[in-house]
Amino acid sequence: MDRLSRKKINKKGRITALCLVIASLFPLPVFSDSGALSIYGEPLSEAYKKDFFSFFRFSMIGMSVTKDGFTSISYKPPRGSMLRQCVDLNLTLTKEGRIKRMVLKLRRRCIEDSRQGMFARDVAKSFIQAGIPERDSDSVSDLINEIFFRQKLTKIDVKPENKSELENKLPSITVLKLGQGDLSDGDIVIFGENLKVPELNKESSPLYNVFAGETKLANQKIGDLVLEMENKQDDDDLTISVMGTGDKEMMLKSDFDFEQLPGTAVPLLK
Repeated sequence: MDRLSRKKINKKGRITALCLVIASLFPLPVFSDSGALSIYGEPLSEAYKKDFFSFFRFSMIGMSVTKDGFTSISYKPPRGSMLRQCVDLNLTLTKEGRIKRMVLKLRRRCIEDSRQGMFARDVAKSFIQAGIPERDSDSVSDLINEIFFRQKLTKIDVKPENKSELENKLPSITVLKLGQGDLSDGDIVIFGENLKVPELNKESSPLYNVFAGETKLANQKIGDLVLEMENKQDDDDLTISVMGTGDKEMMLKSDFDFEQLPGTAVPLLK
């Protein structure tokens, strides 16, 4: 075998390996019942069984009490994950132990990074799927598609020139590369059977504009909940929250300061 042939085979092997790695890191976006992914209102023990926790492997790093007297739990991705320094998750529980408020913080530097950005988008869209109840899941489907697909993606042709009879019976796999140009070593790809890029509105939505860092604040009322995104003025964070319409007002009006109460707050671990 000549040197050029070996080089082509090695490159094909690296690309195949990359696809397998990416497949293990990404759930297929928007191609399942998003309502079935919801954890809002669930007991914490049930939420842990859902895809949002099992896939991203969030681990508890601290507990505290909110200003209005509810239990608050903080999470981070596991040590060694590229997302650990990019993501903070906070859940507030009712007195019965059900999820009452959900807040996700993403570092803007991770959203805007050429490699970490894809993972940040995946966490953001998965958080929204997890935060919106099944009955209202259709109301965020366009936003989820925007977050995942409103970026530069290139369709890669992976069809062999001469198909065998067996290959003709295999499912049609679509491969999308993040960015433009031909597929090369180190590229990030997503793929799936009959994967289709949804048609997006020409104008981006107010919530997506906040996600993209173009505006500061936007929210959407969904049933008796509010989905809100905010870029903090003095912080390099994007905050995405889901909570009842009256919860934010209650928290702001409360005079209770849990930080002054010994023993109720556990320092967060980095």
